[in-house]
Amino acid sequence: VLTLTGWIFPTAQTWAWRELLNGVTANNLADFSVSESLIFRAIVVVASALFGGITNNILGYMRSILQLKLQLKVNVDTFIHSAKLDLSFFENPEFEDMISRSQGNVAVHLSGFLTSITSLIYISLQVVSVAALLFYIDGWAVFILIPVTIPYIWFQLYITRAQYEKRILQTTRRRWLGYYTSCVMNHE
Repeated sequence: VLTLTGWIFPTAQTWAWRELLNGVTANNLADFSVSESLIFRAIVVVASALFGGITNNILGYMRSILQLKLQLKVNVDTFIHSAKLDLSFFENPEFEDMISRSQGNVAVHLSGFLTSITSLIYISLQVVSVAALLFYIDGWAVFILIPVTIPYIWFQLYITRAQYEKRILQTTRRRWLGYYTSCVMNHE
């Protein structure tokens, strides 16, 4: 809910800044009287920044709690399932890779995935609302931003896919490294 409603704060802040600056420039700057509408606009600027910051901090806290709970659940489920398996499974390198991946901060990756999905929704709503605001202010600004956005999104998708594929390919080597490190560093 916080993620889905948090997109409004940057848009409200952008609009409020615009209105505040327009209100200040429209008033006679030699006249030091402040109108009620300027005070209201300034309050909207401060409130949207404050609520946006509070929302981001609460979201960070909730994500860390989710990550800890997921890691506990995955570890317990892995231990219970591993205890039921035949010993021959533990001699299979593919099974060892699977166990290694399951213990490799699955909760971090799963919560990262959930965060990415909610961030995608959040950013999409924010982009649409800011684009609508820009279109309202000056329609040509939206058409200038579209060609810049598409290569950026493609580049991010390419980098994310490459990181995932590299991580999967390195599972066996990371497992071997962990084993050899434990052999050398373990006091037995």
